[in-house]
Amino acid sequence: MKTLKDLLSKFKLRATEDIFTVILLYITWIIIAADTSLSSLLLGLIISYVAVLVIHSYFTRKVSKSIVTRFFYFVAYAITLVKEVILSSIAVARLALQPKLSFRPTIEKVPTIVEDENKLVTMVILGNSITLTPGTLTIEVDPGEKVFYIHSLDVIEAEDKDDLREKMFGSLETAIRRAFK
Repeated sequence: MKTLKDLLSKFKLRATEDIFTVILLYITWIIIAADTSLSSLLLGLIISYVAVLVIHSYFTRKVSKSIVTRFFYFVAYAITLVKEVILSSIAVARLALQPKLSFRPTIEKVPTIVEDENKLVTMVILGNSITLTPGTLTIEVDPGEKVFYIHSLDVIEAEDKDDLREKMFGSLETAIRRAFK
């Protein structure tokens, strides 16, 4: 027969970083529920806590901690992403509206300069951000070589690999490195 202590030990957070995920989910609950009654706030806290117990992943902890502790860098990343999506949308619209379709689809091997500490988290977020921008699609991420294989709607003229990285990622790479350090 299990004691009460054994039962309660199953409901403890497994890592100190989990508290950041609970805080982020709880803030999201408050914003979405738009109800500040005691019962709603308590329910949101319980649901946030239980969700963290169920999910409990390294990726979730790292991203949540970054968002809570580096909030202004995260906002700067979000603004940069919106800017890149708008610029890419305009470029794709220009290509599509030309009388003669002159685009040349290609797959490029693009190196990145992410740090080793959170390399996988940073590369996943960068790859997803690239996929969100119109005209590009991240096909594969190779964390060992720190490269992306990206399908592009049109060939990007670049002088060298650094120039290609700059033209493909724009300011997204820097914003992501700052936000998810």
